[in-house]
Amino acid sequence: MIFFVCCILGLCAFSLGAGGVLFKEQFVRKQNKDSLEPHSLKNALDTLESPSSEKTSQSKGDLKGIQSSTKFDKVATHVQDKKIMIPLLREKLQWMEEQKNGLYKEISVLGKKNVLLKGYFRDTGSSVVGILVHGYLDSAAGLGYLAKEYANLGFSVLSVDCRGHGFSGGKYITMGYTDAHDVSLWIKEIVKRKGPSVKIILHGVSMGAATVIESLGLQSTERYAVHISGVIADCSFASAKKQLLKEGRRLLGNSLFARCTLRLIYWGMSFICFVTCGFFYGQSSPEKTLKKRQNMGTKDIPVVIFHGEKDTLVEPATADILKDAAGKSNVRVFKIKDAPHIGSYFYGKEEYINQIKDLV
Repeated sequence: MIFFVCCILGLCAFSLGAGGVLFKEQFVRKQNKDSLEPHSLKNALDTLESPSSEKTSQSKGDLKGIQSSTKFDKVATHVQDKKIMIPLLREKLQWMEEQKNGLYKEISVLGKKNVLLKGYFRDTGSSVVGILVHGYLDSAAGLGYLAKEYANLGFSVLSVDCRGHGFSGGKYITMGYTDAHDVSLWIKEIVKRKGPSVKIILHGVSMGAATVIESLGLQSTERYAVHISGVIADCSFASAKKQLLKEGRRLLGNSLFARCTLRLIYWGMSFICFVTCGFFYGQSSPEKTLKKRQNMGTKDIPVVIFHGEKDTLVEPATADILKDAAGKSNVRVFKIKDAPHIGSYFYGKEEYINQIKDLV
């Protein structure tokens, strides 16, 4: 009996210890100053534009300023895809310059746990407003290319820094769960600023895509359903839990021992997330939200899902999972040929822009 109890305690200690290390590494804020400094972005852009640069020879130092580290190179192939990163970095720099010059007005709302959230609003006078939500380890500036497209269409646009990112407050990255509540606050703020005739497009990329979908399952969003003309979700995961376990299998393998070890680490990490952030990772699930919203006031809001056919970070089949979860509600799926993660806009720009216009 004593041996059995000791084994249980040992497994719990391992679960919490290993889970705690991973939680701190992946989900406790570490401000990537390089991603917010123009000179680092320019260096990364120069490296990518250099005729002598090759995908296989680019070093971490050369690519400082790209949103995430290159430790996920094998799956996050988009960070070395010139067709994506060159225009993305150009527009990121341009957006930062425009924001500095006052084209985007800094506004703020107070989110859960008194976290001050920052957004950057370009009011073109249009009653159509795009709310742009970025992905993991990125910032509002990283969606400069989309902000430009919305402005080119004549629409107003709000680019937000998610909690734990950019210049917003917050110590923890919440994988879309708490961020979805923050999106509801941004919707309320835009309705207050633009009035009852405003039409809002919620547009998220990667983790931001999961965030905007999850916001549809909240009563605080449901109150403003009449103002939401549509949602664009670009390469969303279906479930934070499934995505984290999938990434774990990439690292540890798929043997019985590896799967058991991974489960212990995941349970520890999720428990620590609950203690620090107030939710378990299994609760962050766009798939469950799309099922839930069939009985909510947000059920008729059209959702457009984009996914690259060569996405190695979030499997392309995820788009079909989300579509199936939505049942009979209005969800359209577009899989873009040859596009990696976050690449749908860059590989299928015409269709992408057409879908934005069709939501108005």
